[in-house]
Formats: sequence, C-alpha cells, structure tokens
Amino acid sequence: MEAKEYDNALVNFTKAIQEEENVLFDGLAKKDNLSHYYNNRGLVQSTLKSYEEASKDFEYAIKFDPNNADCFFNRGNLHLAQQKFELAHEDFDTAITMEISNAKYYHAKGLSYQY
Repeated sequence: MEAKEYDNALVNFTKAIQEEENVLFDGLAKKDNLSHYYNNRGLVQSTLKSYEEASKDFEYAIKFDPNNADCFFNRGNLHLAQQKFELAHEDFDTAITMEISNAKYYHAKGLSYQY
C-alpha cells in the first residue's frame, strides 16, 4: 500500500482471501484472517474510489469479525468520502463503543461534522 502499487495489493489481498477460504479447518482464526484480508482490500478499493467494491469488502470484514472496531472505522471513512454523513456517524459511534479510548475514532467523528 505504501508503495502505491494498488493493483498488486488487490491481486495479493484477493489471493489471500481465496487461499483462506480454501483452508479446510473451522474456527475463529479463519474468520479473523478473512476479516483482516477483506478490510485491507476494502482500503485499497476505497483509495481507488471503487466505492461499491470497498463497501462490499467492508461488509464482509464486519461479517467475519463484528468486533473489529477498525472495520467500522474504515467503513465510516468510506461513507464520509461519499458524503453519507449519517452512516459515517453510525460507524464511528460503533467503533467508539468498542474502543472508547481510541482517539482516532473521535477524531474521525469530529471530521464528519465539518461537512
């Protein structure tokens, strides 16, 4: 991501998702991994302004780990980029509820009131 090789990042995150889905074991590790991979791919999609794809990826990330505050934070930022302020507020509030002492969630919510 930092190298801004977004196409390569998408290919590799997609491969990680495919490989994880092929794993023949059940348990939280698999779901946590999938959440992480979908979340990262959603970040790339959002950066590329592929908002529909990013939204789907964040939905999957939340589905696989509904307790990951960063997934809600990232989806909130996606809503903010799309000027969907109420949805952004809801996601930032969810992230804040999960991690009440995380300053970046409050900061993001504050930014969402500026628009």
